[in-house]
Amino acid sequence: MKSIYQNMIDDIEEIFRRKNLADKDYLLDYETEYLTQYVFDNYFDEADIEIGYRKEDIEDILRFYAFKGEKPAFIEFKEKYQYDLKKVAEYICYQRMDPYGQAEYISKLWDEKDSKWKQIQKQEKVGLSYRSYKTNIKRRAFRT
Repeated sequence: MKSIYQNMIDDIEEIFRRKNLADKDYLLDYETEYLTQYVFDNYFDEADIEIGYRKEDIEDILRFYAFKGEKPAFIEFKEKYQYDLKKVAEYICYQRMDPYGQAEYISKLWDEKDSKWKQIQKQEKVGLSYRSYKTNIKRRAFRT
């Protein structure tokens, strides 16, 4: 499945160009549906999509490219395990971090050179996703 997704990501600029959407910063719902169907027909139609295919993932990739104008990095499922908010929250609780320490630790994880938190959360640090990221960690920390 990785090679199918990677092929799609490699071709994404051409896909947008072919469909006259290369200059779009935002995809309307009907454009997203149209592109998603095009991608499915051309990349996933012959594949076994029982495992590893989610329509929402395709839509997210297409919207990311339209908004950012850059190809997203491919994050394998096994890598996603490293980016588990629950693990971050548990670590914060285990270390008994005060609010200042929590903020510093969360920011450090977000800003690490090879961190994929931004891609997983889909925004930059200044955006809603960074606040959501911090809020979700705190929720999980106090739920345990």
